[in-house]
Amino acid sequence: MNQDPAPQPPATPSPVGPTPQPTYAAPGQPTTYSPPPAQNPGQTMGIIGLVLAFVGLAPIGLVLSIISLVQSGKAQASKTLGIIGTILNSLEIIAGVILILLFTGLLAIASLEPADDARLRLITYAIEIDDKAKAYKEQEGDYPLAISDFAKYPQSRLTNTEYTVVDKDPTGTHMLKYQRCSKTGAQVTYSDPEFGNKLMVHKIGDAGSGLNCTKGLY
Repeated sequence: MNQDPAPQPPATPSPVGPTPQPTYAAPGQPTTYSPPPAQNPGQTMGIIGLVLAFVGLAPIGLVLSIISLVQSGKAQASKTLGIIGTILNSLEIIAGVILILLFTGLLAIASLEPADDARLRLITYAIEIDDKAKAYKEQEGDYPLAISDFAKYPQSRLTNTEYTVVDKDPTGTHMLKYQRCSKTGAQVTYSDPEFGNKLMVHKIGDAGSGLNCTKGLY
């Protein structure tokens, strides 16, 4: 009597595609590792130098930025922070120097303006006295002997109230001295603020250019 064969378990299906195999270094070859990224010794100085450029401490920031460049260069690392800090701090220093020079120049001009303005007004009034004296001479044939003589004619009258015309040497920039030298000449003397209040002479006609109608230069 024949016996039926015992049932067999189903076959396990083969996986589709090739089975991945592990890779190994070739025999005799050393295993290699990627080195960690190099550190930048100038990074800290570069950051500080860059920050100082924005807080008004450009001279210190420039020094630190230059140190950053040197340190990064020796380590062959990125110099970007040092370069940016050097440029920004240098520009800020240059701008500061220009502003200081401009401010100093404006102060100098402002200090000179009052003296220049006072001198210009004195010279202008000296010329006006010259014209008044000549107007008097046209009427009298002679220059005024005294200051009161100017009031004799309307065209020779002294009308400026800012200054005082005196017959003695002026003691301030608000005074002018009139002096008749001869029938053909007279002088106006004033204190020049531009030259330390030195007495200056404006001559009328053929009067001398020195003080008190002298011919020499004062």
